[in-house]
Amino acid sequence: MDFPHGFSVPELNLLADLVMDKPVQVRQKPEAEGRFGFLCDNFCGSGHEEMAETMNVTA
Repeated sequence: MDFPHGFSVPELNLLADLVMDKPVQVRQKPEAEGRFGFLCDNFCGSGHEEMAETMNVTA
């Protein structure tokens, strides 16, 4: 990685820092099903604004 990245799902109040060459596990019991957007929440350089996606949460 060129810069540290972060993982954020604002609607679920979920944050995690990503460390190069280290696995990161985040556990959270979802209170609602749905599609949620996630993004890189640490400015990491060129292309940062495009680092976003959605995920499906099912209970």
